[in-house]
Amino acid sequence: MSLDDVVGGGRFPTAQQQQLLAACSIALHQLHRALQEDSTSATAGQQLGSVPLLEAAYNAAALMAWALQCPATLQSATVQAPGFMVIMGDTVAGVYGSTHTALIGLATALYDLDGSTAAKLTKEFTQQLERAGLLDRLLPALEQPAQQQQQQQQQQPPPPPMAPVDISLFFFRLESTSWLFRLWSAALAAPSTSQGFEAEAAVATEAAAAVPTVVGAALPLLQQLQRCALALPTAAATAGSDSNDITRIQARVQVVQVTVSRFLRHLGVFFSQCKQQLSEDVLEQMLRVASDPASLELLLQLLAVNTTRLHAAHLQQQQQQQLVQRSSGHSSSSSSSSSNSQLHGQGAGQQALYRSKQQQANLIQVPAFHEQPDMLQLLPGGQAYLDAAAADSADASDGDIPAAVQRSLEQVSHLTDLIVFAVKNAQQRQWPFERDAAVLSIAALRLVLELQLLAAWALQLQLQQQQQQQQQQQSSDQQPVAGAAQQESSTPVVLLKFNELLHLLLIGALQTRGSCLPPELPQQHGLQLLQALAAPVQQLLLNSQEKAALRCAVAESEGVEQQLFALRAAATDISLAPAPNSSSLSSPVDAVLGCEEAHSNTAAVAGLASALTSLVKRAVHFTGAAGAHDLAAAAAAATAEGSDDTAAVANFPAVVAAQICPELPRGLVNAADDLSSSGSSSSQAAASTAFLTVLHARSLVQLADAMEAAGPQLLSECFAVRASYRLAWTSAGPHTFYGASISRGADGEEQQHKQDADWRYWQVKVLRAFERLLTALWVLGVLPLPLGEAAAAAAAAEAEAAEAAAEAETPVAAPAGSEAVESAPPPLAVEHPCNDQLSSSSSSSSSSSSSSSSNNQQAKWGHLLQLPLINPQWAAAAAAYDSKWHGFDWERLSQQMGSRDASEAETAQQLYQDALQLCRALVAAAPITVVCNNPGCTTLDGVSEAAASCKACARCGCHYCSVACQRGDWRRHKQACRCMAAAGVMCG
Repeated sequence: MSLDDVVGGGRFPTAQQQQLLAACSIALHQLHRALQEDSTSATAGQQLGSVPLLEAAYNAAALMAWALQCPATLQSATVQAPGFMVIMGDTVAGVYGSTHTALIGLATALYDLDGSTAAKLTKEFTQQLERAGLLDRLLPALEQPAQQQQQQQQQQPPPPPMAPVDISLFFFRLESTSWLFRLWSAALAAPSTSQGFEAEAAVATEAAAAVPTVVGAALPLLQQLQRCALALPTAAATAGSDSNDITRIQARVQVVQVTVSRFLRHLGVFFSQCKQQLSEDVLEQMLRVASDPASLELLLQLLAVNTTRLHAAHLQQQQQQQLVQRSSGHSSSSSSSSSNSQLHGQGAGQQALYRSKQQQANLIQVPAFHEQPDMLQLLPGGQAYLDAAAADSADASDGDIPAAVQRSLEQVSHLTDLIVFAVKNAQQRQWPFERDAAVLSIAALRLVLELQLLAAWALQLQLQQQQQQQQQQQSSDQQPVAGAAQQESSTPVVLLKFNELLHLLLIGALQTRGSCLPPELPQQHGLQLLQALAAPVQQLLLNSQEKAALRCAVAESEGVEQQLFALRAAATDISLAPAPNSSSLSSPVDAVLGCEEAHSNTAAVAGLASALTSLVKRAVHFTGAAGAHDLAAAAAAATAEGSDDTAAVANFPAVVAAQICPELPRGLVNAADDLSSSGSSSSQAAASTAFLTVLHARSLVQLADAMEAAGPQLLSECFAVRASYRLAWTSAGPHTFYGASISRGADGEEQQHKQDADWRYWQVKVLRAFERLLTALWVLGVLPLPLGEAAAAAAAAEAEAAEAAAEAETPVAAPAGSEAVESAPPPLAVEHPCNDQLSSSSSSSSSSSSSSSSNNQQAKWGHLLQLPLINPQWAAAAAAYDSKWHGFDWERLSQQMGSRDASEAETAQQLYQDALQLCRALVAAAPITVVCNNPGCTTLDGVSEAAASCKACARCGCHYCSVACQRGDWRRHKQACRCMAAAGVMCG
């Protein structure tokens, strides 16, 4: 009697058939026991390779494949008992269970082998399973939940209806699948674990021979597993499984997915190590597996699992930190109020309170994007899938947050490598992704944004721990713990990996969708986009002790160069170049200012402002550093180190003149002209353009002052070096943020660059940028219309009178021992919510009494459009400048600047000074938000410029990064602050 005759039409087997099934079960049990006894034998590999055992694998696989053809009989033969499953040995289910156990035993024995034997036998074992038809039968068996779910959704099940999914038996199928991927992973990993060059070469040859068989069997199984995973929870609920069973299902699915992800990881490593030994067809087959939508979907789901764990740890640590802050604030208040006579104690209490507020400002707010509905739709079982991960994380963490964070970061790092590998290779081979591909969905982008912020928080947490350990070691005179620095160097590298993945997916989404991202990303999550893009820059710069590791990571990471490019994700209707120049400032400037819809989006504008402010701060810093360097010594040091970093620092003023100054003013003029010529009624677009214009006027002053301090000789020498700069957001400590290649000219060429000519070239650059700013200010109405000399004098007199009246109302002098109200700045408001800074909706905290300005006041930064009415001192300064230079011929600027006529040269020099003075007057009269209002601010703390500047002036609403910055800026700012208060307006 053949096994095919045992069961027919779903009937229960007869007594004779039961005897045959029992005999099969006994034989399989004996095989499994023999495998266990021989697993430690030195000849285990020879025995496993023998014909009888390979035939046993074939027979067992054939028996299991036959049993899988009878799902109804498998179901009816199962007896459920509390906590476990009892299967009769003389039933189809009994044979299936015994066959499963025997095959797992064979797979375990193969898994424990190493070297070329493991790779060879794995190939033969897989071929036996294919020949027996097991893999072909396992695919529809895994598909059963998906088919059942589809029938339920259609509500038209074809006769006869499918039997409910048996969850306990389904675990067998998942375990079989898991063991196959474990076995295949071991075969691919064999070359990496071999010792000796000859042994490694032999193993690599055997593994390469096994690859076509392995990947050919793996891909359809992986695809079916993903279909099964998405449908299994629903099918289990339909079958009457309780919540505990469903939780077990979620946990088991995740375990199998982790196993598959390891297989994909070994596949990628093997591809990189052994691709020279593989044909192009096999390489393409491997890449097809790695970049298949099912593979990327699985990796994305596991990414969500680990994001859940990281987010849970973040919330737990944040709650602990807030408790510490409350305790610190309470104790500081008590100490400061206990005795007014104890000034020292009171000062200490204020310092403690200030430190507490600084800690609060440094808290990174991370949204739970992994719980968004569109993300949950991509997960098997939705929220239950994440709940299972959270429960597992709580059990494993044991309250040790840093250890739990490191484990999750390690997992996410591997997953990120796999996704980057797959997406890059798909793009290089021009395999297009579908428009609805999960990996390029808005849910995936948000998830990576969340991961980027979580990694920034993890790095911040490590820095805090490092400082605490150093303090403890200093207090106890202990030596630093060996290996601590090595342990802490992993998080910065992971942060860069997330950054690369974020940019890769942004570019892929832009290319797939044609021109822009879905509008909900910049409109609803502009703050998170900005913070995520800025996080690597800010956090890595703070971590100066990781300079060597970061430099290496930056050299390997392409994503760091694209910080500014990624801001174009906040724009719409922008055509995407095939190979975008991501290191250029023109890309984000054009993206934000290129269309009215983009610069009406306050999140996009704030992101550009924050990024440019950070860039200018670094430009000022490096220009000052260059002034302190000896160029010859710097070049020699760079050559000795094999790096261009030192030479780049030394020659940085050239990049300021060549690349930083020209970009933004052109975009501002174009934007202002477009608004004027189109008759646009968008007050937000105009206010945004005015805000960026004021910001760049401040940048011009900062850069000009830094270059003035560095001196003409330095600038001339920098031009002579002819360095080729590549603006990037590289992070190798606080002294390098860009890459550079140095191309030195022939001897004597430096003599051709005269200091005076180079300095005049720099001044022309500044004045050309100023000319464009002037045009934009005039078009926007921030610069009053030409008034003439008489009107200018009257405006100046009016400004002086207003200033005198303000001084009379609030005297600066105060009794001894006290401080005048107006000699100190108004208090900073409670930590200003960063979300309010960058929200896409525009609002105003107060409105002007003038009805004519109400529309502007509703726009963010709308107060800048009313500046001539709000601040008479600015109106007077603008009028004075106009009366002096109204008739200047800008077309002759370069000619006059380089003229040998002393009078013309002096005129050009006076124009340069007056232009900078007008910019200073504008910046002083126009308080701003988003970035620190203090032009002299040099801090790089926080996750971004916008996030760091989260304190608002209580009177006018402008932002500062700290109390110290506000106090340092008060003398300059107080006149504008009074004018804002008198006009009843606040900074938007």
